[in-house]
Amino acid sequence: MSDDELQQLDSELAAEHLEGYWRLDMGVFRPEPTPLAPPHLWRWARIRELLMRAGDMRALQSKAPRRTVRLCTPGLGIKWATPTIHASVQLVKPGEVAEAHRHRMAAFRFVIEGGGGFTTIEGEKFAMHDNDLVLTPPWTWHDHGHEGGPPTIWIDGHDYPLLGHLNGLFQERFHQPRQDVVHPAGHHRAQAGAMRPPGLLSGECRLPYVYSGAEALDLLRGLSEAAYDPYGGFVLDYLDPLTGGPTMPTIMCRLHRLDAGRATVAHRRTAYTIFHVVEGEGVTTAGGKQLVWRKGDMFVMPSWTDHAHASGAGGAVLFSASDEPIHKALGLFAIREATPA
Repeated sequence: MSDDELQQLDSELAAEHLEGYWRLDMGVFRPEPTPLAPPHLWRWARIRELLMRAGDMRALQSKAPRRTVRLCTPGLGIKWATPTIHASVQLVKPGEVAEAHRHRMAAFRFVIEGGGGFTTIEGEKFAMHDNDLVLTPPWTWHDHGHEGGPPTIWIDGHDYPLLGHLNGLFQERFHQPRQDVVHPAGHHRAQAGAMRPPGLLSGECRLPYVYSGAEALDLLRGLSEAAYDPYGGFVLDYLDPLTGGPTMPTIMCRLHRLDAGRATVAHRRTAYTIFHVVEGEGVTTAGGKQLVWRKGDMFVMPSWTDHAHASGAGGAVLFSASDEPIHKALGLFAIREATPA
């Protein structure tokens, strides 16, 4: 077959919205994954400054029912923190109402600061305290409000990027701005047994919506050497107490305790991970550069990027959210130690 004949065949295939496999760039098949973007760090002081300015300029209204500033990882090509997880920082001020709705997205809130903020989920009202993890599993009614005191700020995370790609998004507004509170306090609260090092499952209890930050940090500080993970430090998983599985089907949330003088082993993993510095300061060496972080900062670790963490002299605590459950469900999850230079 001559080149002209092959070009003619290619043209006829294209006219039918077809293409010959021979036209595929074989360079797309690589022996292992390639990072889609470099690691990136956002300074908390700057995030907070800009968010508070937005709070002075932007009211909560029907066209913008949430006031958030989202993380957009440079180099990713799309304005998300990762290809599967959206992350932003939300501000709710005294007297405000973030209207009730529900959606197919699995979402979490990790409370950074404030007092007087609350979330109502499926008819139960939860006060939001520092370092609480608040879940709104898919298709649960939820709204936010504030009863006075310092503004409440938290991290919002959900799997919109993944669901959008799958065209699986549904959303519904509630018939009134706020839900009625119909359940007593503690009805949906997670017990301490739902937070454990990997491999230890919790007992039965109701589906949790809130994990206490104070309880979680106490458990984290009490972990013994047996719980040490060379890649993540002393790790506490937020587990679904009904299944013993990940926090939510598409998102795994964890706390990491990094003790002074002890760096984690440099490694790469297929999952994307978003980190928030809960306490302390330190450095993450990743992708050939150093991310020097302190309390409040946030950084993203793209998949298959070599990285290692080390805390400062006082130790540190990190919160993380990753798409690890997706990789595990598809049989794609892998960890590999970095090759020495």
